[in-house]
Amino acid sequence: MKGAGIHDEDLAVVDRSLSPTSGAVVVAVVNGEMSLKRLVAQGNRLSLSFDNPEMGEFVLEDLEEGLLWGVLLFSVRWHHVKARASIKR
Repeated sequence: MKGAGIHDEDLAVVDRSLSPTSGAVVVAVVNGEMSLKRLVAQGNRLSLSFDNPEMGEFVLEDLEEGLLWGVLLFSVRWHHVKARASIKR
């Protein structure tokens, strides 16, 4: 999700009570794996975008297993190496 300014190891704050809308960054569970994607609505078709023009989109109805788990409120980027390393498990 670098196109959205979200990088590896950023901290994501997600609200599961919000209903996702077109254009929102969501936590999507696709085939059992969680990832951040942008929700795109085009007519009656919903898809998940990588926010990267070099990568395609997932059309939700074409997925074997898919779930919109929550909506990203904001992300936090670590700037201090020790702080980031201390929370890894």
